[in-house]
Amino acid sequence: MFDAVKPFQTFQPSNRINNMVIARIICNSIIFVLINLYLNIFIMNRLIFTLFICLCCFAANAQTPAKKTTAPKTITKQTVEIACGECKFNMEGKGCDLAIRIDGKPYFVDGKSVDDFGDAHDEKHGFCNVIKKAEVTGELVNNRFKAKTITLVPDKKKI
Repeated sequence: MFDAVKPFQTFQPSNRINNMVIARIICNSIIFVLINLYLNIFIMNRLIFTLFICLCCFAANAQTPAKKTTAPKTITKQTVEIACGECKFNMEGKGCDLAIRIDGKPYFVDGKSVDDFGDAHDEKHGFCNVIKKAEVTGELVNNRFKAKTITLVPDKKKI
């Protein structure tokens, strides 16, 4: 009638359910980790790609174009107009600076000052009020005139 219960074949429902729950938790954990790894790799790849593009753009903008260096143009005893660059030639600057105009183009003068020829703001003779003629010698370098000599040409007196 009754079968003898073998010691290793005992039915333990609570252990069987616990093992199934643990197996399901482990399985779900592994799936969760794999999904997170995939998403993290995907996000990291996008982040690395974005950083690479930004670095390339930065490197491209960081390069400055080479300045056009022209050979200095030597000017020897040429008669030009001379005056204050800001006041008479409408050049941009921070104050009254000496300038010359060669063929209609003004250049600031290095090596001489607007006050080297008297009061720059004198009504009749100042460079801020009058454009004069001068004979100059020097070089045009980087849109500036490097003066060696500047000699004012006397005004023709009206008779």
